[in-house]
Amino acid sequence: MLTVVIGGVRSGKSRTAEKAAAETGKHRLHYIAAGVDTDEEMRRRIHHHQKSRENSMHTWVLHEHPVRPSEASFPDGSVVLLDCLTTWATNEWMEMGGDGNVEALVTGMMDEMDRLSKRADQLIIVSNDLFSDAADHPSAIEEYLQLLGALHVKLVSMADYAYHMQFGHAQLKKGPSL
Repeated sequence: MLTVVIGGVRSGKSRTAEKAAAETGKHRLHYIAAGVDTDEEMRRRIHHHQKSRENSMHTWVLHEHPVRPSEASFPDGSVVLLDCLTTWATNEWMEMGGDGNVEALVTGMMDEMDRLSKRADQLIIVSNDLFSDAADHPSAIEEYLQLLGALHVKLVSMADYAYHMQFGHAQLKKGPSL
């Protein structure tokens, strides 16, 4: 099963994804973190997520994979939370040198997600909604937004459940009502 949780910054998407993973009833949950400690703000966000998992009633097994998350070592049939697609896409984009080959990057990342979803009993992917502003962006930002938009369309189309987070509330956009 694939669940996608998309929302703005600090909308509660990671908390909602962690809750969904915990509600599966599995005791060992696997968390693939794509974040890289690059500055003070990212360091604070990583620390916040770590504390959230430490304070959980569930056991979270952390896998740090800024790129190629399918290389994470977890048993087949696990509950896996990938946080977050946006950060992972940025890391892959930077690894490619930001050369603008959006199609190749989308294909490679979707292949990674396919490998993950085949191994996981339940895969929950968190992503950011970066499409709310109407600003005129430089070409590199436009290419990145095209990458993220293409990933969201493909990911949601293959998802069993898709949620959009706003102000801490999850709105079911795809899947049977709970």
